[in-house]
Amino acid sequence: MSPVENTPPSEPAEAPPEQIQRLFGQSILLGAIALLLLSVSYTYFVWTQNNHNRLHLNELSEQLKQADGIEQMATSLVSDLQAYAQTHGEVQQILMRYGLVTPPAVQSQNPGTLPLPPGR
Repeated sequence: MSPVENTPPSEPAEAPPEQIQRLFGQSILLGAIALLLLSVSYTYFVWTQNNHNRLHLNELSEQLKQADGIEQMATSLVSDLQAYAQTHGEVQQILMRYGLVTPPAVQSQNPGTLPLPPGR
């Protein structure tokens, strides 16, 4: 065997303290940059979601205003139909079928006070 083969493997040399400090500083700087990028991207995401939600809310409020107008128009239409149905019986039957008009009250003949039959 040759003398080169008989030598035990050398242990790895320790890095000098300056190099360790430099690597530690670089890793902290890399972590800080990663946190900065993460916080900027999260802030951008929240900002865009806020803008989308605000636009959606504005659209919904416009739709609610339109729905209020339609409800008022429908109420006006029903009251006009009810007024028309008072003079036209066929329309009144149709409105009663859909529950838009209550049937006219049947006036029962209330005889009031009838005289009592002759005594027994």
